Amino acid sequence: MLVMAYGRSYGLPVITTRGNNVYGPNQFPEKLIPKFILLAMRGKVLPIHGDGTNVRSYLYCEDVAEAFEVILHKGEVGHVYNVGTKKERRVIDVAKDICKLFSMDPETSIKFVENR
Repeated sequence: MLVMAYGRSYGLPVITTRGNNVYGPNQFPEKLIPKFILLAMRGKVLPIHGDGTNVRSYLYCEDVAEAFEVILHKGEVGHVYNVGTKKERRVIDVAKDICKLFSMDPETSIKFVENR
C-alpha cells in the first residue's frame, strides 16, 4: 500500500508483485527446503514445528524470475500481480520427500518440535 501510495503521489510507474515460499540455489539456509536438504546431507534429524499439517505453496526461483520478466514487459502500471500456484504441500510431505531423496527413514529422521 505504501508503494502504491508513493507511486500515485509522485507519478512513479509502480507494479507490485507478490510471490511466496520461493526456493532454489543460494537461498538462505534457514528456510524450510534448504534447511531440510542441508540437514539431510549431514544425516541429521529434520525438525518440524507443530504436527506438520500446515500447508504451503512452493515456487521454484526460475519460475518466479520468468513471471517477473513477463510482468515487467506485459504488466500494467499500478496493478498488483500475485505469483503463485494452486499446488500446495504439507510441511510433513516436503520432509518425507526429502527423506526419500536422501534414502532416510522418515520415522526416525523427522522430529516434531514445539510450535513457535
